[in-house]
Amino acid sequence: MFQKYQTLLRWWTLFCIQVISIGIAAYFGLIFLISASDPTYLTFTIITLHFLITLYIGYVIYKIDTKNIQPNNNVINWLYFWCDRAAPGLGILGLVVGIIIIFGPAFQGLNVADLQSVAAVIKAIGYGVGTKLFATASGVISALLIDFQVRLIGVSE
Repeated sequence: MFQKYQTLLRWWTLFCIQVISIGIAAYFGLIFLISASDPTYLTFTIITLHFLITLYIGYVIYKIDTKNIQPNNNVINWLYFWCDRAAPGLGILGLVVGIIIIFGPAFQGLNVADLQSVAAVIKAIGYGVGTKLFATASGVISALLIDFQVRLIGVSE
């Protein structure tokens, strides 16, 4: 009975795991940590795009499994573009922005004798490191998860 919907059920399982993971991350304060550490909100942008693309992949798999409508090759190529270029590229952009935050204006006006000046530099370095780590990790993880989901489309064909 469920043989026809096997690919859709695989996608649904992966989607539920992702939603539960976000819930667990929120429960343990990771969402607050990301928002406090990434002033560019690039990590949240990557995560939002990831979930929008995941929902679109679910829609494509639904059409394949229920109506036997095959997706256009342009759709598949666009999804592979997200996996290969866009998500890791946004992650690398976060890395570059984080480095700019660390080494850019952070050291301007630094007076090592003034503790408030040193504290401001350490805070700027913390923002930069947070942006680097969270944006890069979310970009790579998003690319891997979307790639796995796009391969599910290939399974259902």
